[in-house]
Formats: sequence, C-alpha cells, structure tokens
Amino acid sequence: MKHSLLRKGRSFMVTAAFASAFAVLSACGGGGGSYEAPAPTQPSNAWWNGYDVSAETLVSADTAVQWIKNGWKTSEGYPVIIVDVQTDFTAASDRIIGSIRGNSAVINGFALDEYRAEGPIDTVDARATSARMVTTGATMDKMIQDMGVTKDTVIVFANQAVSSSEFNATRAWWTFFYWGFSESKIKILDGGVAAVKALDASLVDTATVSADPADSTFSVKQLPGLHDAARVTTKNVIDLVRAGSASTKIIDVRGTDSQGSVAFNGRIKGAVTGINAASFISGGKFVDKATGEAILAAKGITSASNIIVHCVSGYSATPVYYYIKEVLGYPNVALYDGSWSAWSSHAGYERGVSYAAQAVYWGGSSFYWYTDTASVTAVGNPNGATADSTGVIALGGPLKANVNSNVLSFDTFRLSTVAPVVTSGNVSTTAQTATMAATANWKDVYGALLFVSNPGYTGTGNEIEEADKAYVASDDDDGSDSGDDSGEPVTPGGPSGC
Repeated sequence: MKHSLLRKGRSFMVTAAFASAFAVLSACGGGGGSYEAPAPTQPSNAWWNGYDVSAETLVSADTAVQWIKNGWKTSEGYPVIIVDVQTDFTAASDRIIGSIRGNSAVINGFALDEYRAEGPIDTVDARATSARMVTTGATMDKMIQDMGVTKDTVIVFANQAVSSSEFNATRAWWTFFYWGFSESKIKILDGGVAAVKALDASLVDTATVSADPADSTFSVKQLPGLHDAARVTTKNVIDLVRAGSASTKIIDVRGTDSQGSVAFNGRIKGAVTGINAASFISGGKFVDKATGEAILAAKGITSASNIIVHCVSGYSATPVYYYIKEVLGYPNVALYDGSWSAWSSHAGYERGVSYAAQAVYWGGSSFYWYTDTASVTAVGNPNGATADSTGVIALGGPLKANVNSNVLSFDTFRLSTVAPVVTSGNVSTTAQTATMAATANWKDVYGALLFVSNPGYTGTGNEIEEADKAYVASDDDDGSDSGDDSGEPVTPGGPSGC
C-alpha cells in the first residue's frame, strides 16, 4: 500500500533537532546552572502507529443498529456518523434518523468530485465530464470539519440500498480512502437504509432532516498520507497499455462502447467487458466471495492481477472497485479517475472531411480504415481495409499533437479498440480499431463542448496527485494552513450519472 510520507519525515527531523539541542544544552551546563531535561512528551501524531490497518469495511445492518442504540458509538467507544449519500434525493426517501445528508446545505461544500485539470487537455471551464476528478484537500477538509469528523470517528456511508445504480456510497468511500482515511474508519452499510428499516423501522423515516454535528478542526493533513495507489491517471493507463503485461486487467464496466458524443468511441485496448456493478450485487447486498471470485476467474482475473476499473467518469465503476478490493481483498486494484471521458478526450489524430469509415485500425506505423465494421479482420491482416495513404486521418485531434512530441505521447486513439461484427468467421474480436467522431461532435456525454488543449504541454500527466501530495505536506501537522495549497483552479462538481 503506497503512501505519501513527507510530513512524517519532517516531524521526525524536527523532533530529532530538538533532542540534539537539549543534549548540547545539558552537556554545556545550561548557562552555569544544572539543567534537568523535561520528561519526554508523546509526539502529536503517535496515533499514526496502528492507524492504517486492514479492516472489514462492509458493515451489516445489525452492526449499524447496535452502534445507533449504543449512543452512536462502536462497541469500543469510537464515535459513529452515518452519511446518507443516496442518489434518490426526493423528500419521500427513507432516511436513518440522526444521519447526515450529504446532499443537504448542512454540509459545507459536500462533493464527491471537482472539476480539475490534469494532462494536456483542460476541460474545467467547459464543465466537461472528463474533468470531474477526485475532490481537493481543501474541499475534503470543509466536509470532514462540517461533519465533526476527528481521528477517532467511524464514518458509515449509506445509500437507499446497495444496487448498480446507487454508487455514491462507493464513490464516497474511495474518495475518503484515497485521501488517507484508514479502512478501520470508513465503512459502507451493506443493504443500505432499507436493511436498517427491515430490522427496526423506528430508526427510519421520510421526514428526517440532516443531523448537524458540532464542527471539528480535523484535516486530511493530519492523516499519515495519501493512498495514491487507489487512483490512476490517463498517463498511467497509457503506460500500462503500452507495456502490454498479461497481469494488467482493465475492466470496462460500461454496457456499450458508444457514448454518442466524444472524440472517439471504443474500448481501451485489451479491456475486459461483461462485468459491472450488477455482477456483484444481489438483493440489495454484495454477493459472497466465492461467487465474485468465479465471475472474475471466468474473465482471467485473479488476486495476482493488477486491476484497473473504469466507467464513463469514475462513479459507476466504484462498486466494482470496492467489491474487488474490500470484499474479495485483492491487493492491486485502482480506479481510473476520469475514466472513458478522460481517455476519449486524448486523441492525437482527427479525420478529414472525406473520411467515411466506421472503424480505424492502427497498423503500427500508419492507419487503415474500413467502410463498415463487418469488414474488419484480424490485426496484421487488414483485408477489406483501405490504407490511409491520402492522410484523411491526420495528426491533430483534441491534443493538436503535431505541435509537441510530449503531447503526442498522450494519444489514446491508437491504444483503443472496438469489437467488430463477426460475419464470416475470420473476423478478430481483438482487432485494434476505434470509431472516430467528426470534429463537430467533440463533446462529452452530457453535451458540454470539449477540448481546450495545451499544445506546449511538457508535464507528467499526474498533476492532481502532485497537488494533493503538496496539500497534505503543507504547513503544520495539526492541519493549520496559512495559504492556498490547491495549486490549481477547481470548481465543485456533484453526484454523477455515469
């Protein structure tokens, strides 16, 4: 498990410096009088030891009811809050009495994503889906302080029920885990509010207003560090696809490879399909381990795999991410934040006005194209294809990549596929093809205009992680902050519909 430990090292160095100064002062007689060293004090972050431990994060309704009836405390005495993040925001929705409503005005700036730029494409101003990324540290601090969270608080995220359409709880869990919260402190209510109501209807009603706990001063800066391995970027996925390791498994939970209005449609090369949230949910609860392991094994995925999960924008993939990581306990699983919306915005090529193909094949040094997907044949045998000698598929695209070789390294079009139609038995379902949209249709799935590119970009493509690590390392370990550490313009987002 990967962490950012910059602040831990700094605290150690400060403590060591003080210890050295005391030793010198004592040896020199303290200015003429005897010096008695003060009793050692425990460092303020001593609670880090044993904090970030592996723990069961799926909480049963039985346990949740026990905690509520125990005065909103665990059996060990830790304070408990239940955060209702269900996607049904109607007044008639069942709520647990005493829970915090994540969508209410009570919680300052509650958001499970924000518009943030990363890489050579900046779609923040367009409010494009491709820019909806993990929330910033500043927003996290506003949320957790307004919810009264401390280092001891156990946070339970609840939907109406666990379902393939109720993915805010798993998105919330992933967000808090990424920012460094321990598995022992962030939970998901299995079965959701419906399961609690089935046990004790007196704990649930439809008129419940959000609880409003006393504010805290706790900050993500006080946590041991980011769980940055929980998140991968477009550049990370590009590098993994190019490496072509058999152990890398990219799960595309979308039901279709066509999103209607993006730079191009298709799948990430080598992606595993046919798995989504519904694969691991039954009767409002997650299925047992044996069932889940069998589903993954049928797709060649095991606990030894390096697993990346994505959807349209990073929401509906989170139940799959959560189930594989937390229920099955597979060690190497990450969410592709931005998902297909980010991937399909990084095309380094565009089609000309004479382009009439339905699918494009990258042959390793040039493109081939087809007038219909039924004629697509196996990679290396482009029968029925037209060699792109006329250059109708040219450098440019949203990336305008012909300007900068570093920008072209972010091209995802050549690393994408769309499964062709099998008509004569000789068509490969692994053919490396994708469907390119006309320039006029470069919009996101919700119709926002896309693709403000930076043709002079020379960055790493990991700006969000870099900014987040800088945030948690800034100023004092107690969470005080004298300045703006965001390092980038952001705009709060909201629950997504991907």
